[in-house]
Amino acid sequence: MFNIFIILNIVTALFIGYFSDLGVVDNFILLIPIILTFSLYNRAIKTKNDYLFYFTLDGLMALSPILYFLKLILAVQYLRGI
Repeated sequence: MFNIFIILNIVTALFIGYFSDLGVVDNFILLIPIILTFSLYNRAIKTKNDYLFYFTLDGLMALSPILYFLKLILAVQYLRGI
């Protein structure tokens, strides 16, 4: 079931990138937490470490907005330099 939702999430992110005016970087920002969540899944179901759940897996939900905000800051800094 987890794999089905990961695939659905990837397909949705790719469709958003295709049907909207998001660039490749924006689409990649959407895909980073999906890939990291998928790679941590086996470790997460085998461990009882609370820090993995509280900081890593829950923190991945905030990763896309933070990366997008950093992208916007870098874009503003680049435009000011021109």
